[in-house]
Amino acid sequence: MSNWSYFRRPASARRGLTLMELVVVMVILAALAGILLPMLPGMVTRAHSSTSATNVGEVAKAIQTHQAVYLAYPNNLDSLVTAAGALVTYLPGSASSDLTTATLTDETLEALVGAGITTTAQMIATPAAPVGDFNPTFFPYGTDKTVIPVSTTLATGASVAAVTGACANRMFGTPIGATYAVFGVGSRTSMQGKSMQEAPVHFADVSSEAPHLAYSRYGVVFQLTDATADPLEKARMVGICAFHGDGLVSLNDHLSEYWATNKN
Repeated sequence: MSNWSYFRRPASARRGLTLMELVVVMVILAALAGILLPMLPGMVTRAHSSTSATNVGEVAKAIQTHQAVYLAYPNNLDSLVTAAGALVTYLPGSASSDLTTATLTDETLEALVGAGITTTAQMIATPAAPVGDFNPTFFPYGTDKTVIPVSTTLATGASVAAVTGACANRMFGTPIGATYAVFGVGSRTSMQGKSMQEAPVHFADVSSEAPHLAYSRYGVVFQLTDATADPLEKARMVGICAFHGDGLVSLNDHLSEYWATNKN
């Protein structure tokens, strides 16, 4: 019988796979699974590292462009603290030694204002239960998107999220003794539609830091004083960071992680 006549026969008359053929197919699939499954964690890590490295660079470029065009850094960056002045608990790394809070003095406030930073987008504490529109990443400003979120004017005595000197030195090579404030680059920043179309989301490599569970944006770190604690005339952007559960990481950290994973 020719091959053409076989394909022209009714489907009910065609021969199905034999038991041996099915066993061979199953063995091949099992072998492929054994090869591919161990690679999946590394693939997720590489995707996380590469996208984060790209996004960190793009965020830095957007902020620098805004500063060059408008002669000021953007306003309404995410506060990363509650109205009571504590770090929001859904911020990855909030319990690590990399993050703390700092109280603005007249001088450090002037440094921020001199750089054009006068307001922040106020974030709220985690609701006791999922309520309304609250989302740690996409709407951390309240529970009702129809209500315009609060923009808080920075003032002397206010608490801001801060990066420890040791962390800033590790990430950016800046002085350990200086004071550093950190703000989130979220959807309310004044550079939206100007130097940046949309604030990027941090692609986490662990499920507990997914956008619906944790704040998955990037942070911008500003130096407020020099190594001897003397305030700067204008706050200076020193770098962009990503928030991880075990602390903060920089562009260089992501690149190092990518190549370490890729090598394996």
